[in-house]
Amino acid sequence: MIELGKSVGTKRMAVTLNGSTREAVTKAHKAGINVNLWPGSTVEDSLLAYLLGADYICTDYPIKVKAFLGEKLPWVEVKYGEK
Repeated sequence: MIELGKSVGTKRMAVTLNGSTREAVTKAHKAGINVNLWPGSTVEDSLLAYLLGADYICTDYPIKVKAFLGEKLPWVEVKYGEK
C-alpha cells in the first residue's frame, strides 16, 4: 500500500487500527506519508494509535479521549482538528 500511495503522490493514508503495526507506520513515515489510524472505539484504541506513531487518530469518543489525556497523559501534545 505504501508503494501504491507513493505512485499516486499521496501524502496521507488512512488505515484501520486493527492489524496496523509500529513497523508499518515507521515505513510509511520513511516514505514521506502521514498515517491516520481509525476507528477508535475506546480510549485504549486511541492510546494504541498514539503509541503506534499515528499522525492522526480518528475516534468515536473525542471528549472521553481528551479528558483521559488531560488527566493521565498531560505531556502528550494533541491538536484537535485542523485549521
